[in-house]
Amino acid sequence: MPITDIIYIEDDDTVAQIFAIGFKKYQINTLHIPDTRPETLDVLKTPNYQQARAIFFDLNVCGTDGLALACRMREEGDNRTFFLVTASENPNPELLKTYHIHYLQKPFNVRNVADMILTPVAE
Repeated sequence: MPITDIIYIEDDDTVAQIFAIGFKKYQINTLHIPDTRPETLDVLKTPNYQQARAIFFDLNVCGTDGLALACRMREEGDNRTFFLVTASENPNPELLKTYHIHYLQKPFNVRNVADMILTPVAE
């Protein structure tokens, strides 16, 4: 089975490492982005990040609203699978629906999410 890349925009390195370990056994490689500064997000335009199948956004990243960032990226034409990851309640169900963003409350079932990511690859 080939390795599938995903992106996780998360400012807590420990959380990002745990996240990556959880997906590794499903042949999913996590590309971690630690903050939302424009120069950091420019990496999303590079070939390695462009091939990622999905993007995970922490709700609060370095004082930035992860949902707003996801919506902006969707408006700019990014059509990959998006997930908003948070330990809090669903912030805006209608906005998530409008922008086709999946909501994941921590902790989430890694296997189920891995299946969501990998199933379209197998089709």
